[in-house]
Amino acid sequence: MALLAGCVARGPQFTGLDEVLGEQARVYLIREAAMVGYAYCPPVSLDGEVVGCLKNGGYLRLDLEPGIHELRFESRLFESIEEIRLAVEVTAGQELFYQWQAQMHPPVALVSGIPAGVSVSRRLRPISKSAALYLLPSLRLSH
Repeated sequence: MALLAGCVARGPQFTGLDEVLGEQARVYLIREAAMVGYAYCPPVSLDGEVVGCLKNGGYLRLDLEPGIHELRFESRLFESIEEIRLAVEVTAGQELFYQWQAQMHPPVALVSGIPAGVSVSRRLRPISKSAALYLLPSLRLSH
């Protein structure tokens, strides 16, 4: 059980949106707690620099300069899943929200009557501020 505890976001509970200061923009990456992909913590990079790992039940908050940035959810060694890459264009004062999800797909074959070939896909999708504010209060800061 202690091993799985490392897979869950354990930072401070989300308490609300802070004002975006100065010429900055802000991107929130959100991951609801779920059993699918529970132990997986995708490394997140921004413009080629790793900025954290999005743990189960967690969120990351990224403050950015205006412009175009590359967000990347990296694949790890021996993973057969493609990386998720997203070009994000932000302007001063803007807040953007993205939700990371993993989805299990039903078995694609039966081997001796036993399901085989279960696969998991991942996606990152933009969500509205109101949807983010519905999800964020149940999440903790991920590192």
